[in-house]
Amino acid sequence: MGFFGFGKKKEKENQMQQISIEKKEGNLLSIKAPWNPLFVAELKKLHGKWNPDEKVWIVNDFAQEQLNAAIHKVFGDTNGSVIETIKCFVISEIKQEKTAITFLGKVIAAAKDKNTKMHHDDEVIYTIGEPTAGGSKKHWYSIVPDGSEFILHDVPVDLYEEYMSGAGIYAPYHKNINITIKEKG
Repeated sequence: MGFFGFGKKKEKENQMQQISIEKKEGNLLSIKAPWNPLFVAELKKLHGKWNPDEKVWIVNDFAQEQLNAAIHKVFGDTNGSVIETIKCFVISEIKQEKTAITFLGKVIAAAKDKNTKMHHDDEVIYTIGEPTAGGSKKHWYSIVPDGSEFILHDVPVDLYEEYMSGAGIYAPYHKNINITIKEKG
């Protein structure tokens, strides 16, 4: 019997179909992608502008190479394989002020204020515990409590491998999250 999801790799159809780049008039690119605060920060570095009418980001086409690098950095290899399912255990609380918590390309906890209902990507399922919001009205937090356990679906292999080697944008979570791979039951 194979490991819980680890032995299964498939093309990243589901997640990567959600990211599209279109050439627009005036040497501009239109980017449609899942909301991710890390990706938004990367787009802002490229002087990206949000177009609320079309619900897309707009960047100059001369930044195509940097845009591709930002997609890879946050969402993984757009042409690569995914690990169908991995299980994550939170060994110490994760807390982000005034933003969502993102792990391996997925938003695992997102609040809009201290009293909000928590949200996360569809590819995230909590099996133990759940994310919460806290703090004050001015300084609110998205929180994933210690002892929580969640499953991530369709994790890019390259992001997983970077994380496991202690590299990449998600490496700081090594002190907070253990990835366990279980055999199918």
